[in-house]
Amino acid sequence: MSDHPLFFEREKTFTAKIYGISDNLFRVSFPSPVKTGDPVNDTVHGLFYRVNGKKALVFVHGLHTSKEFLWMELGRRLGPKGISTFFIHLPYHMRRGEHRYTSRERINFMDGVFSYHFFRQASLDVVRTVDFLEYSGFTDFSIAGVSLGGIVTSISAGMDKRFKHIILIATGGDHEIITWESIALAGMRRSYHREGITREVCHRCRQNLKGFVKGVEKCKNPYIVKNRIICFYFDPLSFAPLFRDRNVLMIAGRFDKTIPREATLKLWEALNSPPLYYLNTGHLGISWKKGEIASLISRFLNS
Repeated sequence: MSDHPLFFEREKTFTAKIYGISDNLFRVSFPSPVKTGDPVNDTVHGLFYRVNGKKALVFVHGLHTSKEFLWMELGRRLGPKGISTFFIHLPYHMRRGEHRYTSRERINFMDGVFSYHFFRQASLDVVRTVDFLEYSGFTDFSIAGVSLGGIVTSISAGMDKRFKHIILIATGGDHEIITWESIALAGMRRSYHREGITREVCHRCRQNLKGFVKGVEKCKNPYIVKNRIICFYFDPLSFAPLFRDRNVLMIAGRFDKTIPREATLKLWEALNSPPLYYLNTGHLGISWKKGEIASLISRFLNS
């Protein structure tokens, strides 16, 4: 286990609720290592497509996902290749907010403090999922994340060295680029402008990002590098030095306007230029490319 300062103490036993949906598919839940005061959100939920073998992939969905079976085809395609897949629900999503509120009502990434705590809980939930998989007999761990899930994947991979393979789908680095150029964040930009925050202000605040990343490279831990800019602590660029020497695969939409290509390439460069595949789709169309994505992941994990 990594010596990350935000890690919880590892439990001697693992308490999880598991029940079968079909021959290979199970619903799993267990306590989150982070307590937000919301009992529903503080229980981690996931769907586990299990097959024989020691390889397990943790898959992290994107923002506002409400269909928990959306990516299940990926598990069905990877299963015959000897790869089990755990589809984790992020904080405030799906069964972590069922019948009480939606992720859109609870998630506010304009609030840096909320964002910090969201990504902290999400990444620690992922690491706790690996504990579950390890207790379940798996020994070979990989992680894949799409869009917002790619940011969580970057943080989780940096925090936990047990991940041998990392797959980033429709993901980029540098929150300045994403915030001010993403077509999906026009509303956020309008809100910032009403508060007197412009891109120039953001750019000045983030001028020390390179220095921050150098500090991470030196001490191997973003959370002990002091900086007053809170978004540095959940930017994939900050965690790239911690996993760029491992096996990384990037997949992007050729026509993605939500994650600007500049942001994708900036993360790609920070990760020492790993394999990068472009699919003929935009951002939302990524979910329609499960067959191609499954083929790329299967070859990557079995190479």
